[in-house]
Amino acid sequence: MKLYHGTNDSRARIILKEGLKPMPINLRIWNKGGISKSRPTQRDRYVYLTRSLILALSYAKKAASKESCFPAILTVELPHTDNLRVDDDYLRISNPLDYKNWETSFLTMDQVAHEGEIQPNYLT
Repeated sequence: MKLYHGTNDSRARIILKEGLKPMPINLRIWNKGGISKSRPTQRDRYVYLTRSLILALSYAKKAASKESCFPAILTVELPHTDNLRVDDDYLRISNPLDYKNWETSFLTMDQVAHEGEIQPNYLT
């Protein structure tokens, strides 16, 4: 399955070498200046992906602006869907107990969460 991850060029270089890893909330680029915002606890175990290049570019631009870098989009080729979960945005409008129903999240929001690390060999 081909998906995308929007980030900035500085982080992309590290991700391509080390893999796409879940990070504690206080280290995530989206949370700089907004750590007190309410977030699902499982977020520390997930990385976030989209099937939309437009969304990936939007996230990449946001990531670039947060750290004065350039946007970067990584392509993720997942060998299976076992670790896919519902995206946080979808959880806000659905049943929180339905976190493994990633297909609905994918169809509704074009986004999914991936539980755990994605190895560098699945990234370009």
